[in-house]
Amino acid sequence: MTLYQTRHDGGVHAVRICTTREAFKVLTVGKVPVSADEWQTAFDKLVKALLDPLPRKVEEAREALLRLSASVTLPSDHARRSLH
Repeated sequence: MTLYQTRHDGGVHAVRICTTREAFKVLTVGKVPVSADEWQTAFDKLVKALLDPLPRKVEEAREALLRLSASVTLPSDHARRSLH
C-alpha cells in the first residue's frame, strides 16, 4: 500500500507500507487527530493485527487504514490523500 505524507516544508512524498508494523508507525507519528473515528478504528484494527496476524485481521487493518486515508482532507492543490 502506498500512502502520502506531508513533509515539514509542505511537500508531499510517497510512503510505501508493507507490514502492519510499518502501518502502525505511520499512524502513530502522523498529524491525524486521534479523536477521529477513522483513526480510532484504524488503530484498533492495526493493534489486533499486530497481536494476532491472521490474514483476516491484517486485511481488516488495511481496509481501515485506507478508509482513514480517504477521510483526510488535503489542500485543493493536492490530488492525493495523505495521513499527515
